[in-house]
Amino acid sequence: MQTTSEFNITELSVRDFKKLLTDIKDKETFESNLLKQVKLNIDFWSYLLIYDDIVNEGNMIVSEQLLDHAADIFLIEWYEIQDEQISLAQFVLDKLEMDFEEVHSDNVSRILFKASFGSYLYFSLKEFANVEDVEESDLAGYLASNDHTLVTNGEDVFDKHGVGDDWIVTMADEWLMYCGFDS
Repeated sequence: MQTTSEFNITELSVRDFKKLLTDIKDKETFESNLLKQVKLNIDFWSYLLIYDDIVNEGNMIVSEQLLDHAADIFLIEWYEIQDEQISLAQFVLDKLEMDFEEVHSDNVSRILFKASFGSYLYFSLKEFANVEDVEESDLAGYLASNDHTLVTNGEDVFDKHGVGDDWIVTMADEWLMYCGFDS
């Protein structure tokens, strides 16, 4: 396990990152290092949400420092999601030039996908809040559309891989908590 003074965010799963947060010795140094790393790989902006949720008790103290920069990246692409009418999970896979099998089998790809998904989810939910007359069922449908147990290109992806449940929907549910929503 990496120490809190030396860590590489791109190698930390959400679970490992949360464990790392329980043992911060120097909060100021940790935050500085975290912000530098997120600036280098903005897909990991969502880790700032986790940090703020755990360390700053839900206040967006650190994540707000890069909020405008991240918004410039993620919100512009929100319109692409709407235009293409694809699930957020598929949109993120396409943006990262990955496929589901790669994310499913390669840990580094999975870490990047989850971090990026969390970032896009936050900003897309923020945009949902700006849409007039959005129904709860619309939001539920949007989240459920990330279910990769659905048929993709004529085949049931999870049946092919022998996986019993959809970790992407479970992941989305966890990200909702970090985005400030009660699923």
